[in-house]
Amino acid sequence: IPRKFTSSVEGKMGYEDFVYCILAEEDKSSEPSLEYWFKCIDLDGNGVITRNEMQFFYEEQLHRME
Repeated sequence: IPRKFTSSVEGKMGYEDFVYCILAEEDKSSEPSLEYWFKCIDLDGNGVITRNEMQFFYEEQLHRME
């Protein structure tokens, strides 16, 4: 899944991206964390999580549990 990182190297996570990821993983109830995870799931970046996006992540979790 391609992501928009702040790093100048395409497809690579920079320090700022890493910090946001770690903080969002640690405290999932804060506003910045919710925004971070929303943006991760909103694959097309349109500001709406569609049924297809939810289905994609649901199926990914099912495969991890097998």
